Amino acid sequence: MNARELRRMYELESTYWWFVGRRHVIRAWLERLAAGLPDSPRILDVGCGTGGNALLLQEFGRVTGVDVAETALEFCRERGMEDLARCSADDLQAPDESFDLVTSFEVFEHVEDHARAAREAARVLKPGGKLLVTVPAYQWLWSDHDVALGHRRRYSRRELVGLLEAAGLEVERLSHCVSFLLPLTVLFRWGQRLVRKIKPTTGEPQSGLVLLPRPISFLFAWSLRLEAALLRYMDLPWGVTLIAQAARKPIE
Repeated sequence: MNARELRRMYELESTYWWFVGRRHVIRAWLERLAAGLPDSPRILDVGCGTGGNALLLQEFGRVTGVDVAETALEFCRERGMEDLARCSADDLQAPDESFDLVTSFEVFEHVEDHARAAREAARVLKPGGKLLVTVPAYQWLWSDHDVALGHRRRYSRRELVGLLEAAGLEVERLSHCVSFLLPLTVLFRWGQRLVRKIKPTTGEPQSGLVLLPRPISFLFAWSLRLEAALLRYMDLPWGVTLIAQAARKPIE
């Protein structure tokens, strides 16, 4: 992700409906997942970005944040985080079997060798440890938003399961999220494509982080809060994002 998008993320992460709503979803999932973790678990946040999700993770355990971009780590330090390291998702600078939980939110799609990144996540997990990962869904939703954010791919359910299982992980739960907003997302992304065809531009692609009127932002954030409540009890069959929980099998 380029420095401009990192700066926008840092500035918007505490207030923008997408980031606020997604943290509701992550929190709901973590509250259920945490029951299977030891007290004060060690958590590795891979691709911690500007630190908004890592601050949430600190409520559940001792968090180490890693990111390939020094600019991102600088933003994390501005948020007061200290346990940070610079490394890539496919070459984690951490000992084997050193974490109880590894999280990777919207990261695998950026990594060229995402299979190696999945293996690295499995390597640093303790036996029985958990991986929580989110990735963008549906390759047919590919748009300028993906290009601006440096995505290499979007995922189907089968592709994500295959990626994790090939890394030696057992998928325990898989769901879509950002489900209620899928129709609007489809219309917006297809509208972007149509505009680009009618009026080609030579400028850099822009992400979908569009500032919206407050009532609309509130409605969108509320829809994700509702999804978070549903995810405590059920999985959702479609949505803009995939969220998966996997475990490293205990040594027999």
